[in-house]
Amino acid sequence: MDRLLQYYSRPLNRRANPQATHVRHETGRLCGDDLTIALTVHDGVVEDAAFEGQCCAVTTAAASVLTEWLKGKPARALDQMDEAQLLHLLDDPVLPPSRRECLLLPLDAARRAVALGGDHD
Repeated sequence: MDRLLQYYSRPLNRRANPQATHVRHETGRLCGDDLTIALTVHDGVVEDAAFEGQCCAVTTAAASVLTEWLKGKPARALDQMDEAQLLHLLDDPVLPPSRRECLLLPLDAARRAVALGGDHD
């Protein structure tokens, strides 16, 4: 849980990404999360990844580690990322089942941004 709180209090990549080629805005039903994921993808590789919005601790931490992990990887790497891997990047915190949506919101947003192939919010 310490790492989750660290990424919540000092999130990586929480900023605008004006060069983004793939943008997706999502809202979470549970916490009212308001999240925008912005990816810069060239030749199938994620060159930059950022996020903005007002989100709970779990969504903020997940967006932080996901955007950091994704930089320099093929966009298709999102297909292999799953809940267990995302939790592992956060040092495997024990989360109640109700917070699963919060954890997966950034991953879902990034996947949709790539699937839509451009700037969609």
